[in-house]
Amino acid sequence: MTIEVESSARDSGFGRLTRFVAVRFPPWVHGPVALLLAWSFEALTVSVGSHRPWSPGIGSVDRAVTVVLVLLFLRMVDEHKDLDYDRIHHPGRPLVTGAVRTTDLRTGRWITAGLVLLLNMYSPALCVAVLLVLGAGLLLWAVENTWPPARADIVVNLVLAVPIHLLLSGYLYLSLVLAGAVRADARVLVGLMVVFCALFMHVEFARKTRPGEYGERLYSDVLGPGLSATITVALAVLVSVVHASLTRPWQFQHSALAIALVPQLALILPLYGALRFRRTRSWPVATAVAFAVVCCLGFLAHAALPR
Repeated sequence: MTIEVESSARDSGFGRLTRFVAVRFPPWVHGPVALLLAWSFEALTVSVGSHRPWSPGIGSVDRAVTVVLVLLFLRMVDEHKDLDYDRIHHPGRPLVTGAVRTTDLRTGRWITAGLVLLLNMYSPALCVAVLLVLGAGLLLWAVENTWPPARADIVVNLVLAVPIHLLLSGYLYLSLVLAGAVRADARVLVGLMVVFCALFMHVEFARKTRPGEYGERLYSDVLGPGLSATITVALAVLVSVVHASLTRPWQFQHSALAIALVPQLALILPLYGALRFRRTRSWPVATAVAFAVVCCLGFLAHAALPR
């Protein structure tokens, strides 16, 4: 730890920030994740609100890069606000060891926010929409600092974090509407928000439904292992049901029907996770991640089907 701190003192802020990104937000991992998230949202939106197959364009790249930068901004916010917790449960993280400083993260947030605005400067409405996402992350931090239950109670914290994900979906949807890819439809927007928020929460519950160390913030500790596991399964089912209500996959036939039903067929993954949980009392996170990835790939494949 001493070596890391001394090295940090000699390094430039840019060097420290670069290494922080490599450790806590590796682009080779989070880049493809953001790309999959943005493009699967776009694909599902077009498949529901348009009568033509979806194909990515320049705007798709712009939206994906924006999502990457937004997620990086939120990662830097989380790293800063979770410092006290990480000192106990994650002592090797860069901010705890001194490999990166709070001033570096503050600078990184300004740079990231500026790049996000630059990418969306062609539309004042999109600038406002994406600033709302970033602002929601900062607001959650402020609420946690002023209202102890927001930090101490993991369920309360999750409820307060949900608007960030809803606002990100709202930004993506607004971008597609302004680009003329789809017409605005409140029912579709709500359905899309539910699908992608439930996907996130499914993975989040799976990660924190397990035995843990004293003081760890886990859903299974607050809600009980059984209820936490039940919610994990219920969130996956919610994704499948809402997706079916939006896309009406039964309208397809033969091989196209199998593609349209991918999110429904993927329910075998959380069901397997539930069986494993019954034996080990720890949810296999890989099944939740696989469910989210398979669903997003299914959205992409579905959107490519001829209408």
